[in-house]
Amino acid sequence: GRAAKSNDSSTWASFDTVWAASERNPTLGIGFVFAEGGGLVGIDLDHCLDDQGRPKPWASPIIERFADSYSEVSPSGTGVKIFCRGNLGGLVVGTGTRRPYRDGQIEVYQHGRFFTVTGKAFNGAPLEIEDHQADTEWLLNLLGVREPAASTSRAARPVPSATLNLPEEAILKLRT
Repeated sequence: GRAAKSNDSSTWASFDTVWAASERNPTLGIGFVFAEGGGLVGIDLDHCLDDQGRPKPWASPIIERFADSYSEVSPSGTGVKIFCRGNLGGLVVGTGTRRPYRDGQIEVYQHGRFFTVTGKAFNGAPLEIEDHQADTEWLLNLLGVREPAASTSRAARPVPSATLNLPEEAILKLRT
């Protein structure tokens, strides 16, 4: 029932607690905190969808590279948020990177931030969160944040996949 802070774990709550609060007050938003050591990377593509909800040309290659990992439409309805496993490897532009890109903006985070989530899977995205270390390196290189690592193959850095374990009624509520 109160705002969370990405840098204060005392303001965080479990999914069940947050879900119960949103049931009592549907105007509350639900967010996901990228905690240090969590192994997850969040990619936020702002203003990447056209008026028909299709990816703009600049966003399509990015979305396609991460297509087997969970992604959802942002609260604005004009962006896509991608969740994957990976490691930004000591990237210290704040807690990630925020870059203007074409007519949108791209943010990449691993910790110290949170995403407000909708539960509206983008284009039938799977509920699994997959390893995309190589693709994360590719994206950071594309954004000019750093040069590609010597080895970026997925096999070189295996990270187990995860599944979003939401109760069916939670998924249905988030999608409506």
